[in-house]
Amino acid sequence: AFMAHKDPNQHDTIRASLLTHVLTRPELRERFVISGADGVEDDIVYSAGAAKECVKIYNEYVTNLILLVHLGSGMPARATEISSYRIANGQSELRNIFVIGRQVSIEARYSKMRARTCTKNSVWRFLDVEASSVIIYDLLLVRPLVIHLTSFLKLDTSAEYSTDLFVSDGKSVKPCAL
Repeated sequence: AFMAHKDPNQHDTIRASLLTHVLTRPELRERFVISGADGVEDDIVYSAGAAKECVKIYNEYVTNLILLVHLGSGMPARATEISSYRIANGQSELRNIFVIGRQVSIEARYSKMRARTCTKNSVWRFLDVEASSVIIYDLLLVRPLVIHLTSFLKLDTSAEYSTDLFVSDGKSVKPCAL
């Protein structure tokens, strides 16, 4: 997966760092946690209101993220391209977001000529270093917390947040609404 690390313990530590931050900061813990043993994730009961607010803010952030990628990756992509950006292998699509050096690259797998030519032409898009950093921080730090909170809220959207780059309200975003 995109976020895999050679050391599995390091991988879990990185992915849980924002959650750990919430649980160890008294002011954040007071806001997000209703009850639960310190440091024992299975026993934690979150404030549904705070968790929903966090997910709502994240969903609004995704709209800005779409704009950043859409405008900053060369020729504007079609909505069908952007909605196919995957951060992990899914049931019907393979991951198409990669990090090369300090840049995020995206392999768009949509082509208008696909039906006529029966071939797949890849269109590679490269984000600048700053936009790449935003995507990387999102995938490594913020998104794992959102996945955790959507799972807690039983929104049944963790799968979409785990596989699709652009998700809002638990559905793959169709950027044509921009």
